[in-house]
Amino acid sequence: MLDNLVQEANIGLGQKLHSARALEDDLDYSRFDNYMKKAGYDWEVKKVTTEDSYILSTFHILGKSGQTRPNSFKATILTQHGSGMDGADFFDGKKSFLLKLVDEGYDMWIGNNRGTEWS
Repeated sequence: MLDNLVQEANIGLGQKLHSARALEDDLDYSRFDNYMKKAGYDWEVKKVTTEDSYILSTFHILGKSGQTRPNSFKATILTQHGSGMDGADFFDGKKSFLLKLVDEGYDMWIGNNRGTEWS
């Protein structure tokens, strides 16, 4: 799964980025979008389909708003939340360690488990 995500991320470099709000699906990403806007970061959502056809929303933090994305990264990181949580739970009003990793040059992805608002 991570290989597919990295592959999609690399394919998308240099293309126009779309806000998750513009996606034509029935999921509401406004809670996550509000966190990203407040922190000043661009992001996108990628749909990941599991082997048993379950669709999960995965958030990709692209970097600080208005800044050019780097052509290479130190590493790609896929972070997964705990039970009873979702990807937005990494953001509690303070600057999340995930955003600090983005600032340090890491390619950051946040997965959402089955049964969350975004799956």
